[in-house]
Amino acid sequence: DSSVYNKQAPVSDLSYADSTTGRPWAECGQYTSHTWGVDLGSEVYVRYVRLQNRNDCCAERLTDVDIYLGSTAETYTGNALVKSDVSVSSNVMLEVEINALGRYIYLNRPSAAGLTVCNGV
Repeated sequence: DSSVYNKQAPVSDLSYADSTTGRPWAECGQYTSHTWGVDLGSEVYVRYVRLQNRNDCCAERLTDVDIYLGSTAETYTGNALVKSDVSVSSNVMLEVEINALGRYIYLNRPSAAGLTVCNGV
């Protein structure tokens, strides 16, 4: 079914780049805008998102995160809030159930400490 994301054909590294740094989505970095997103290429059914926190420092940067999914590009605003207050402990892989359709996934952490994303699946 073409409406289901194929994990064997991952999103291109160039599908989304942080607008302030130009770094590709799969590269680890702290995002001062507190928002990170990825374009899945077309509307697909997203069963879950896996997030893994870093273990060297700054584990708090992947806490109290809201996950949005929808069809609005370049901002989480206008997309559906599918999970709120997600927190991932240091060096832990967390599978967050989504079960919704959308093209763009955004993580937003409205906090002064910023958001660090190293990988998303």
